[in-house]
Amino acid sequence: MFYVKYLAHEIYADILRKRPDVRLDRLENESAEAISAPILAAAHAYQIGAARDELAPQVPCRPRPCLRRAPNLLIVSSNGAGYDPVDVEACTEAGVVVVNQSGGNGPLGGRTRARMLLTLSKRILEADRSVAARPQRQSQRLDRHRGAGQDNRHCRAR
Repeated sequence: MFYVKYLAHEIYADILRKRPDVRLDRLENESAEAISAPILAAAHAYQIGAARDELAPQVPCRPRPCLRRAPNLLIVSSNGAGYDPVDVEACTEAGVVVVNQSGGNGPLGGRTRARMLLTLSKRILEADRSVAARPQRQSQRLDRHRGAGQDNRHCRAR
């Protein structure tokens, strides 16, 4: 497996380094042919980011040339919002699978997860649906303590 320049997160490399059956190689845009040729020839997987400018024009890992130089390549994995640098048509023609992991690569992914946890823990959707479902009189309003557990029943205002 190889990548050019950087990975989305260092944990990726940490996990793969623990596997004796996987070799992870890093290429740079300036990697010499003597370095990049054997890596490409042996690679089964290529991890790439979604940024269009990640690869310099001269890099040997541009999509179609890379496929010709990597006969053992089985998968191209793109992380980030999209897969612009991946030539899906060329990969398909070569029998190479293309996958994309999007959404979890930045602070917005973390914020979304935090919002969802709060929404679920505070039962916001249930309360919203309950209020929207019917007009309510004072006596029918949603009990905000319902489902909070026995430990909070003594806290209710009387």
